[in-house]
Formats: sequence, C-alpha cells, structure tokens
Amino acid sequence: MNTPPFLLGCALLFWGWHLELQLLGLLLALLLEGGRYTRNRWQLSLRDYQRSADLCSILFICLLVYLFLFRRSHHNFYLIIHWLPICTLPLMLAQVYGDQKKIDFSVLFLSMRRQTREATPHSPLAINLSYPYLALVILAAMSANSRHPLVYPGLVLLMAWSLYGQRSRRLPLWLWCSLLGLAGVLGFIGQQGLNQLQTVVEENFISWYLHRAHDSALEQQRVSQLGELAEDKLSGRILYRLQPGQGQPPPQLLYRNSYSLLYAGSWWNTANLSQAIKETNNGSHWQLSPASPHSHKVTIATSLASKDQILALPLGTSQLTNLPAHKLQVSQYGAVLAAPQPGLRHFSATYQPKNFTMAPASKRDLTVPSALKPVLATILAQYQGQSPAEAVAWVQDFMQRHFRYSLAPPSHESDDHFLSRFLLEERRGHCELFASATTLLLRSAGVPARYATGYSVQEYSKLEQAYVVRARHAHAWTMVFIDGRWQVLDTTPSQWAELESQQRSALQPVQD
Repeated sequence: MNTPPFLLGCALLFWGWHLELQLLGLLLALLLEGGRYTRNRWQLSLRDYQRSADLCSILFICLLVYLFLFRRSHHNFYLIIHWLPICTLPLMLAQVYGDQKKIDFSVLFLSMRRQTREATPHSPLAINLSYPYLALVILAAMSANSRHPLVYPGLVLLMAWSLYGQRSRRLPLWLWCSLLGLAGVLGFIGQQGLNQLQTVVEENFISWYLHRAHDSALEQQRVSQLGELAEDKLSGRILYRLQPGQGQPPPQLLYRNSYSLLYAGSWWNTANLSQAIKETNNGSHWQLSPASPHSHKVTIATSLASKDQILALPLGTSQLTNLPAHKLQVSQYGAVLAAPQPGLRHFSATYQPKNFTMAPASKRDLTVPSALKPVLATILAQYQGQSPAEAVAWVQDFMQRHFRYSLAPPSHESDDHFLSRFLLEERRGHCELFASATTLLLRSAGVPARYATGYSVQEYSKLEQAYVVRARHAHAWTMVFIDGRWQVLDTTPSQWAELESQQRSALQPVQD
C-alpha cells in the first residue's frame, strides 16, 4: 500500500523544517516523490535489495561511530533518531525506483535471508515500506522536540492525510472529520499530560538519585541539581565557624566543587579522584599541594559525620592541620573528599586564593547545551570583544546592568526552559541561575568556564568572636580560565546576602 501522492514528500519537508535542514528535506522529498513520475524501473534482484539493506546498516554504524568519537553527549540518542530517515534511505529508494511494489521481508533480517538470489514472485512475506518509512520520518521530526505552535497541527494534518484514503466509505465525511478532530483534541490533552508526567518523573528520579547518593561523597561530587542550593537557603543553621589568623581577613568563599556539564536541570562532572593524600602526625596533618610563602591561615570549626564527605575549604587550600581522618583524596576539580573521625572538630587550613589548583581547561569546559545555543547567540550578538579578559568584563557588566537578584528558586524544569526565560524574559533569579548563565555565556564566547558551588563567608558574630557560615550562605559562582589559571567570577548582585539575611527567623539567636 503506497502513501497518497506528496504525503511522504511533505513529511520529509516537515522533518527538514524541524531539524533546520530544509534543503536536505526538499532534496529527499523530490527524490522519493519523483519516483511516481518516472516510467523506467530498475530491474532489481533479491540480492540487490539485500545490498540496499546492507548499505542502510553501514550508514547506521557509521553514524554510531561518528557520534561516539566526535559528539559524546547525553543527546546522542536523539541524534540517532534524527538521522534515521537518511540511514534507511537506500532501501526506500530501491522500492520507489525498483520494479517491485513490495520488498521481501527477509531482506530486513540476516537470519531470514534465503540462499537464492532471485525474489519469489508472490512472497507471502513481502511488505511495502511506504507507511513504515512515513512513520519513521515523523518520529525523527518529533524527536527534535521543537516547541513551535504549528508542530502539533502539522502532525495532525499529516496523520489525517495518511488516513483519509483508508477511511470507511460507509461513514459520512462529516462524521469522519468530527471523529478525527476529537482524536486530535484528545491527543493534544494527552500530550500535555505526558509532558507534565515526564517532568514529574524526572524531578522525582533526580531527587531519589540525590537522596540515594547522600551517603556517598563520591556520588555527591558528581551532581549539583539546580534548585538544590535554594533549599539550603531556607535554613539558618550554622555549619562552620571561622577564625582567621591574626591580622588576616577571612576567606571570601568556601569551595566545595566544580561542574562541567549541564544536562536535564543539573550540573555534572566526571572528575576523577587522585590517589589518597599521605598523612603525617598520626593522620591529622595533610599536605594537599606545595605551600606558598604568602599563605593565609584560618581555623575552621564544624561537626563531621562518620561517613565520607566533601569538605568546604578556602580556595587554594594547600595544607590541613589537626584534622583527624582515615583518608583524604582530592579530585581533578579540587574537591576534597575526606573520611573523617566523627564529632566537632577544630582544624586549621593554610590557603592562597590566587594559587588555586584544578585540572586545566579542556573541550568539556566549552560545551554548551544545543537547546541553549540560539539564546546565547542572540545575547552575544551585542559582544564585540576579542580577548578572554574582554569577554569576562562584558559578561560581568551585562549581568549587572540587566539582571537582579530574587529569592525565588528556579522551577524544576529542563535546563533550556528556565535558563532561556532567565536570560531573555524574567532576568531575575538567585545565584544558581547567575552562575549557570555566566558560565554558558563565557563558553559561547570561547572562554573555558566551570560552575562552582560552596559557601559565602559574610557574617561576623561578636558573641563568638568568629565568622559563622550558615546553610543559607550556600552559593554558586563561576570559575573562569584566563591568564593561564582558574579565577573566581561572581556575577550575582552583591545585595543577595542582605536580602537573604532579612528572611532570617526571629528565633535565630535562640537557635544559635
């Protein structure tokens, strides 16, 4: 059974429009629809059809190899679906221009191929690939996940076109159209419901995953869900007390980890852990990196659990003293993983912020989600600079002039949704959005950057004669690679600390 005239061509144009491959879609449409107006037919044997199927398999394998070697991404599954109409094109062309209206079913499977080279004239296992190929083209188009308002009406129109010729003649045309319209409305409602269900499932899966990984510091250092810090900001519980060395300022930030890949509303990293740091003095003195002659010192008091955990330390920490632990490891991104002895601990950290050690920049630090590339390109169209320093200055100025801080946390949607709205529409949010947007804008400008998390040191307690770091001081910023080293870039408006302190509970002194 062949598709109606021009239906397959329109479906290919629909596919090309979705994938922004309009010329390729037009070329395929002309190739396949042109077979209707060509009298000459290829005299193809069963072996020729098998070779066409083998060519399809080769194209598919080449696609997999290319994606594996050059496009390693969580989106590769969708890219495979995008290109299925091309991979299966040779076999479809063999049917369109061949002398047989159907293809022997055994051609599709190596295990079913017959030994003879000639096709059986009336094989009971012969099929017409027109409608399966049409379904494949529509699936490939839908996998692009375009949110254009004409997508669903276009899909309904293609379905109606394909079903019109197969309708029952016993039903009046008006009734058939009414039933089709009802199916379209119900399908739209179902689509919206499935979209919401997908969002709920993704939210709960990520929450479950993070909760399940809570006891594993190794897993904690892999994922930072956007919105996670917003939950911490609801608490005024004191996590750390800091006493700087005499005459020295406190560290501005306590660093926990950096992340390089944004996917599905979370930042991920694949940094490996180094070998365990060798301890001295019965497991309480740890040398993380060579000491600097201009280092600062700070004493940190915090409650440590018995399980492995990531420590929050000043940037550029080179040495830890009086920290009893079974082991200490440092990741490529500078995260310090410890297996401490539990209890309230007072230990000292020697640090030099301008000597922060982290794995050098790589291609991963320039990766931008494909869904956000048009948004970022629109913003960067205003940028005229050339050097990394100019890009950093421009992005910082752009964020300060056009965005403001908000206590409202980001909604749990896919990254292309709320970051697009943050950049183009709302232009307000809290530190996670500022850090994410800054990181992606710099990457789009060709400057390596990473998303970093930790805590801001901002509150001094006269009662304790120490700086206190609360859960609500959780913070996100950008690490940018310029002048041959990683540097801090924080574009979140400075008033964020004051705005959040205004939300503190009246019982906070009692709780402290």
